Amino acid sequence: MSAVDLPAKPLASPNNAAAAARPRLWPPVALVAAYWIGWLVIHTFYKATFTQFLYLFWGPISLLAAMLVWWLLLSRLRWIDRLWGIGCLAIGAALAMALGDKSVAVRPMPMPLLMFALPVALSVMTLVLVVSRGSSTLPAWLALLAGSLASWGYFTLIRIDGIDGNLTAERSWRWEPTSEEQYLQELVTTVSVKPRGPDAAAETGQAVPAVASGLPIELPTVATESDWPEFRGPARDGAVRGVSIDPDWKAHPPKLLWKRRVGPGLSSFATVGNYAFTQEQRGEEEAVVCLDIATARRSGLTPMRPAFGKWLPAPVRGRRRPTRAARSSPKAVMAV
Repeated sequence: MSAVDLPAKPLASPNNAAAAARPRLWPPVALVAAYWIGWLVIHTFYKATFTQFLYLFWGPISLLAAMLVWWLLLSRLRWIDRLWGIGCLAIGAALAMALGDKSVAVRPMPMPLLMFALPVALSVMTLVLVVSRGSSTLPAWLALLAGSLASWGYFTLIRIDGIDGNLTAERSWRWEPTSEEQYLQELVTTVSVKPRGPDAAAETGQAVPAVASGLPIELPTVATESDWPEFRGPARDGAVRGVSIDPDWKAHPPKLLWKRRVGPGLSSFATVGNYAFTQEQRGEEEAVVCLDIATARRSGLTPMRPAFGKWLPAPVRGRRRPTRAARSSPKAVMAV
């Protein structure tokens, strides 16, 4: 028999097998980096726009969807590791919903957790995976759980007091007194209003109870051009006619006549004659409040029970706008 030379076949080594099964970690790093770069661009060039809101809403959802595709299909991790990672994220989210302040863990749609907490949790868990190199050891599992709990847990310690004009959440520690609580405390003590208008000398401090009865005031029977009797004006088009306003507020800023604290809500003002009407939240009640335009003196108060949207956090309640009922009763103001 003749000898035949056969091609040598390399034997699989443990090192080669480990290299083939090594977790693929660059996709989550790229996804997280892309999200935060987009966040920076949006907050720099599209501040206080609908584009910013769309990014804050859909950005975390898109990031979560892409991360799940990578985690379940492309990560090369063991299935037990994949299920553990999803469980860590879900446990943190569930605890945030159960323990978070009602202004953060809003039911039935927890928008603050979705828009603010979710991308932070995904970013921290990605960092843990990179540091541990996707290890399947017990310490790596515990680190991933701790990263998720720490990320979601931070948002159980804060309260969102409102959203400013730049769509930035105003945050504070949940154990600190809210602006509404401070306002209610002021209402049961002496309220000192110091207007800067011509009637400043006539105004003195006055004691105002937390809930007062409606006080009669005289309203004009016919609205004038200077009145703003309902939402967005007489024609509901947001236009002011017959008035010239200097648009250069840096060179000629408007003069501040007075300012005073009001309760939370989304209600705008309606003005009739010398009076301005708005609606505010007061604990478990809402109230239509009448203020004297010249002095800021509270001239009337009509409480209403219960507060509209009690299931909502205080910053987004009070959605009705005072409207002068010109047809049925020209001297009445309604909240609609």
